[in-house]
Amino acid sequence: MTKYSKHKLIPHFHILVRGLPGSGKSTLANKLIEQIDLKLIDPDLLTSNNISFKMFLEAGSQDSSFRVLPSVTKKYRYNLDFALRIDSTCKNFVWTQAWSNMYGIKNTFQFLQNRTRAEQLRFIIIELEVSTETAVSRLASRTGDIPKSEETVKRFTETAEKYTLSNFDYHKIDAECSENEVYLQVVDVLSKYFLQ
Repeated sequence: MTKYSKHKLIPHFHILVRGLPGSGKSTLANKLIEQIDLKLIDPDLLTSNNISFKMFLEAGSQDSSFRVLPSVTKKYRYNLDFALRIDSTCKNFVWTQAWSNMYGIKNTFQFLQNRTRAEQLRFIIIELEVSTETAVSRLASRTGDIPKSEETVKRFTETAEKYTLSNFDYHKIDAECSENEVYLQVVDVLSKYFLQ
């Protein structure tokens, strides 16, 4: 499939991908944007080389309350603004993030709904399920640091909330299998939202 024949989703329909560090969130999202007309929101892309994010940080540095925010909060605020800009152009996005607490999901949806006034704004939550062993192994293969990977996954599992929201379409995906198998499971879930 070429970039000119990508699947399109219904308007104001967005995908949030959650899961353990190392569960394959970014890998899945990058496969999705190859075949589906989606914009990618991924905090892993917000590095010092990202010019737009750098400008956002420089603008915020004038505000003392912004300067003291943790890095993860600054990235979230940048991505929230990016999500708003994407939705305002009637594009869809896939947002990869830990989404470790329910408040973060509800607050993100509420903010976008209030700002866009889109009556049909919808989120689908894709949760990638892997064992802690798999998560550590994948993370360590990326970072080369097994102890740090173990600590990262452990810290996440100790604080992450189980998914309890009832007002979003929610799907657990077995992410222990190959990248392509995970992708096909997710496309099967999304297919009912494709425009014909």
